[in-house]
Amino acid sequence: PMSFPLMPAVEPLTPQIFFEREGRRYTNLFEFDAVSSWPEEDAAQVVEVSGSLKDRQQAEGGVDYRYRYVFTDSTVAKHITLHFREYPDTLYISEPLILYPGSRVERIGEREVVLVTPDRQIRITLPEGDARLLSGKNAERYVACYPALRAWPLVLVITPEKGREEARFTLEIRVA
Repeated sequence: PMSFPLMPAVEPLTPQIFFEREGRRYTNLFEFDAVSSWPEEDAAQVVEVSGSLKDRQQAEGGVDYRYRYVFTDSTVAKHITLHFREYPDTLYISEPLILYPGSRVERIGEREVVLVTPDRQIRITLPEGDARLLSGKNAERYVACYPALRAWPLVLVITPEKGREEARFTLEIRVA
């Protein structure tokens, strides 16, 4: 039999959009009705996914999302659109970066970090969107014991503007 150590307060290593209200977490990770499509574009591969943030019981939180991934030879752009029917105080977009041995994350500015690995550098920027980019907050929570992984969290912190129905953000990942 296999046993795992007790790991309290662990965050998922899967990217997610989430907020908390009245002790419940609403996230795209509880979304089972998301819709995906693969529109054709000449110079890139594109994947789109849309759905609603939900809690464990599948109750909607009043925020819909749309991811649009655009893949080119050297770049992945992750376009995120949020539609608000309700306005949480703060909303988060978590993007954990898996850390390989010998890798580290360096903060370049308010809107950019570099993942430095032994054989390449990967630049991650926030070229669009009114959000704060946090790097490394609560990094000790981004672990998995099987398989043994550690991640470095990049978290966009968003304060939705009441009355504004839509917010857009872009994360761009480029191999340097």
